Formats: sequence, C-alpha cells, structure tokens
Amino acid sequence: MIADKYISLGAVLISVAPVSVLAGNFINNNDSLITNVSGTTADIKQWHQVFNIDDSLLKAENVYAIDMNPEEPLTFSKTQSVQSLTVNFKTQSQIDKVVKATELKLILPEGVVRSTHGDIVVRCSQHTDCKYDIDNTWTGKEGHQMILLALDLQPGESYSLTVPVTLEKTLPAEIAPIEAVIGQSPSVKLDSPDRIVAQNSVTGGKKAVKVENRVSVHALEAASQKVKDAKTFTAHVVAEGVESTDKLSLTDGTHSWPMTLQTECEIKDTSCFNADLPIPTDPFTFSLTAVVTAQNEELNRTQLVTPLRDDSIAPFNFLIQCDEPASAADGCMLNWADENRPAPVPYLADDSWLTLSNIYKHNRISAETYKHLNDLMKENGPLVVIPRNDGPQGWKPLLTFENTNKTPRLNKERMDAGDKDVHGLITPGDILPRYGVLHFYYGK
Repeated sequence: MIADKYISLGAVLISVAPVSVLAGNFINNNDSLITNVSGTTADIKQWHQVFNIDDSLLKAENVYAIDMNPEEPLTFSKTQSVQSLTVNFKTQSQIDKVVKATELKLILPEGVVRSTHGDIVVRCSQHTDCKYDIDNTWTGKEGHQMILLALDLQPGESYSLTVPVTLEKTLPAEIAPIEAVIGQSPSVKLDSPDRIVAQNSVTGGKKAVKVENRVSVHALEAASQKVKDAKTFTAHVVAEGVESTDKLSLTDGTHSWPMTLQTECEIKDTSCFNADLPIPTDPFTFSLTAVVTAQNEELNRTQLVTPLRDDSIAPFNFLIQCDEPASAADGCMLNWADENRPAPVPYLADDSWLTLSNIYKHNRISAETYKHLNDLMKENGPLVVIPRNDGPQGWKPLLTFENTNKTPRLNKERMDAGDKDVHGLITPGDILPRYGVLHFYYGK
C-alpha cells in the first residue's frame, strides 16, 4: 500500500513466485469465492509485470511558482551600470511537503554579464539561515548556467536569489531577456520517495533588459572614409547616445588616435567624429576599435575593422582566381571586396602582403592555382604582370575612396622565379579601392 500521495517511483516490479498451497476453496479480499486451486506448486507458474507509474510525478509548473517581475525591465543607464537581478520562487500552495534538492539555472543573454561588485545572495522568508548550495564562480554563459545547485524548499516559505549584473562593453543590436529555469536535481533518483518533480521537467520566467541612453557606435561606412594624402586618411565614425563631454578614440591595439566631435552629423540624433590615421598596409593583421569614455570610465568598445584572418569571418572578400590550367596566356582576377561588402578603410599596396606566396599563405588563392603559377614562372623565367583591357588599367568594376581618383596600377617589376616572388601585384604606395576586380595575366 502506498501511504504517501507524493511517493514517486519510476516503475514497480511485481513478481509472483511458486508457493506450496493446499487444494481447497479460498476467499479473496472482495469476499468472492475462488475455487479449484490445485494442490501442487507445478500448477502455479512464476509471473512478473512492470507497472510504469511515472505519471505519479508532477510537472515542475505544478510544483514551483517563480516570479521575476516581468512587467518591469532590468534597466541600465550611464548612472546605473550595475543592477541587482532578483528571482523570487517557492512551492505552490497545494504542495505540503519539502521539495528537496531544488536547482535553479540563470541564463544571461549576449551583452549581460555578472558584475564583480556584489555577492550572490539567497534569502528565505521564515529563516535567517537558508541551507543552500550556490556556485560562486557562476557566469551565466553557455555551459555555466546552473547557479543554485541545491536548496530544500519548505512548504509555505518564500525564497529569493539576487545577483549583481552589468553590461558588456560591446552590445548586440538587441538584448534578449534574462531567463531563469527551476526544477528538481537529477541527484534525487526516480525511485526515491523525495522525488516529486518529473524527470527533466522544468518551469521558469523571463526578465527583459532595457538600456537607456545607450552608447553605440555604427559600423564604418566606406563612402565616408576620405583619403587625405598619399599616406593618410580621415576616419569618420558615427555614434549614438554620447554626450558632448564624452570622448571617442580609435586604436589598432598599439596606437591610439583621439577623435574630434563634429558640429554637424549626417544622421539624425547621432554624433560624428573625425580623426586622421595612417593608411594601413596589411589587411591580414590590421584591426581598428572605437572606444567611448566618460570621465575616464569606458562606456563602449566596438571593433570597426576585423583582420582578414583565416579563422575569422572576413569583413570583405579578397580572392585571386585564375583560369585552369594556368598558362602564360590565361587570365586571372584579383577580387577586392564588392559593392555589398566594400573594404571599410583604404589600404596601401606594398611588397609584403600582396605577393602570391603571402596571398596563398592566407588561403586567398587555391593550392592548385598557386602551383600552376609557380610552375609557369619556373618554366618561363621572370614574368611581368600585364593588365587586360577590361577597364581602366585592368580594373572593372572599380570604385575608389573619396578624394582619390587614382587607379591602383599593376606592379611592372619582374616576378622572380619559383617561390621567391618578392614583388607585390600592385605598385607599392598605390591605394586599394573600396571595391573592384582587377583583370590581368602573366607574360614574358
């Protein structure tokens, strides 16, 4: 007989084994007569049956009540950079026994992190000392979301979990809600009388995140970057939520350039900043980050230019493709960005990064094409790069940066034989365009 209505067994095995009985008549517990019972054990065979009683376990939503005050978003501002996130929970009124080993998972969205200012706190309504197990190293990120590891919930008692959280320096366009999920720990086995909640059953709540006077920096517009002279360009950055006293600077990781707030901006309710920077020479390593500060406190950090590394999503396309198999008369194309994803800033051509071997090193030319071109040089000796008549000096289409109409020229220096290609494809010092396709071939 199961005396406790909350007892929860995953399954019960009922077995009947052979026993010795005497022939005769018997009365069952319903006072009905059972007759003709044989007097030998051979006539009673062993019988067993498994009854699945998982249905006796309750869904988490029928055991727990959880409240994150969803009507009021967790609001951050310049003056309130750290907020306390509170999750209130308890067992529902119809649950009149202890729910042991309750665990709670807290999931922080992209842009929100645990603050180092303040502790994780668990409070009980009727006891000054809650017996709980929390993870003080909790981050809230994927793979590390379980914060409350074990807490026995008493009937009629309310609980709260409070965590200090703050915003990351770089924020997504929209911040998803914070989520809390509560359930009974797997440490309470299915065949334990303490198991009340069905296995893998959880319930939870959400809390919206709001950022007031949010500081954000727009992606660079290639059309707004202007060439100033042969080695300098004027970077133009648009930001939102900045005050006139806030400062914005650009850094490549080694050097920093303060930007000047402009009196006018082309986009409504934004601020525009300008700074003169050296034109970078290597897209495979160059990065550029905007940093917004107020009273020496960093408010925002946004990467504007990402290096063209092999292991990252390229900010723009850069490939060399040649007809196969390559020969002296075959045509090749240098594809430099495109209309939909132009190069964010101008780059200077030189003899370090625009060589065939370096382009191959960064997987911007196929191994087969690279081998064909090297074989071509070995067979024919030093070669020159010759433009094809598909546009201005081999470029079609072509769109240069503002303040320069100079077309990047193919490097007329002779290519060394074999892997010793010491000359770049473009004349050193020429400025690469916003986007374009250079059509060329190798000749004697």
